[in-house]
Amino acid sequence: MSKIRIIYLAIALFSFASLTTSCDDDDEIQSVTGISEFSPLQGGYGTNVLISGENFPIDASRVSVTINEIDIPILRSNEEQLLVEIPKNKEIGSAPLVITIDGQSFTTLSKFSYMRTRTVSSLAGTGERGYQDGPGNEAMFSFTTDWGETRRGGIDVDDELNVYVSDAANQCIRKIAPDGTVTTVAGQGPVEITDWGLNWRHENDGKGSYNAQIRPTDVKVDSKGNMYVTDDYVGGVVMFEPDGKAHYLGWGGGINCIAVDEANNTLYLNDHNAGIIYTSAMDNYGPSPAAIEKIISGVQWSAGMVVDKRNGDLYLVYHDANQILKYKRGDWENPTVVAGSGQEGYADGTAMSAQFYYPWGIAMDSDGNLYVGGNGHSTGTSSALDQSIRFIDYNTGYVTTFAGGQYAGFTNGEFAIPSYAGINNTISGNSSPVRFSAPTGVAVDKNGTVYVLDRANNVVRKIETE
Repeated sequence: MSKIRIIYLAIALFSFASLTTSCDDDDEIQSVTGISEFSPLQGGYGTNVLISGENFPIDASRVSVTINEIDIPILRSNEEQLLVEIPKNKEIGSAPLVITIDGQSFTTLSKFSYMRTRTVSSLAGTGERGYQDGPGNEAMFSFTTDWGETRRGGIDVDDELNVYVSDAANQCIRKIAPDGTVTTVAGQGPVEITDWGLNWRHENDGKGSYNAQIRPTDVKVDSKGNMYVTDDYVGGVVMFEPDGKAHYLGWGGGINCIAVDEANNTLYLNDHNAGIIYTSAMDNYGPSPAAIEKIISGVQWSAGMVVDKRNGDLYLVYHDANQILKYKRGDWENPTVVAGSGQEGYADGTAMSAQFYYPWGIAMDSDGNLYVGGNGHSTGTSSALDQSIRFIDYNTGYVTTFAGGQYAGFTNGEFAIPSYAGINNTISGNSSPVRFSAPTGVAVDKNGTVYVLDRANNVVRKIETE
């Protein structure tokens, strides 16, 4: 990653919170009498900060500079200036500089604010629509379809950092290794090579193989490597074991999104058109699985779901209402609105003032923060108002743009974000150099890396934040 060097002209005047000096006759220390400025006030790693004053030791070994108890390397020193370089460490945050000269410390009233670096890259996909396994820069996907408006695409990531995507038009599930290598792990591939007679549901007592015909709308993976795939070809859910064996888990109409609550052995199944959420046991499979249970109704045209692993609460993207809902586990009749004013648009802000434009996918990190995929429009049109991944802070409910913005495109890059004021992900929605086109699906791994199914670009993108 290249260093970001941010140069600001702002100059901060500051004073010392306390200053005590004691000098022996043979002590060569001189009191610092006029530290007058440092610049810039904020920056990312690699930023050079110039501290100006009087009577600095020429010998830099006698001086140390810290921010939040983190050592800041000194590049050069003379009697009037110290030049330091900000290291790569997000824990710097926003804090005063502490300058120590021969054991005497001086703390500034002004603060330096660290800017974290966020990088967006292509994990796999050439950007051309097609079907090809192989290295990430050669692989091709067909996330957009010519027939199915509800197939926005699903994405998930396992604990080994393998990414799984539902490749709708290619009628298969693709697996992307951490190095970007793409393989097909379920389904036959494009319709022209599909044997429609191979139906896992009707063969071998409900068991089949990975190469049976599927038409996937979503995919989730559990800790054992089992894949759960919603399949609107037969209106059901398939569980694929790591060895490829397939099991039929139940039917509930046009199931198009799924969430897994492994701690409670529960699957949540979303019938997008009917507005019904069903639940089923994760091991409810075989030739005659038990009936799935309807627990939520009246959320027609809802979309992605995610379960909070800490307590089992269910979060639902209410696509048609442009809102994110929360259901406390077991209380399915009293949802709360987590974010979204209900008005379509694109606006960051407080939970009830923020606007979404027909969002679709949703993911949660280990701290309970939510990530929402924008532009779940049926066609993935480039004219949609939201072409971004949004971030909902768990503690405040505040909605910010994580990456992307209001305009469609296909651009990778890196940019600086502040790591202070309690909101550590905020950027201006139109200031990010990164562009997506219908970033419908979103997943986050155990390290906080975010993956995006960039539907109209037919690429899987990766977002890393230092």
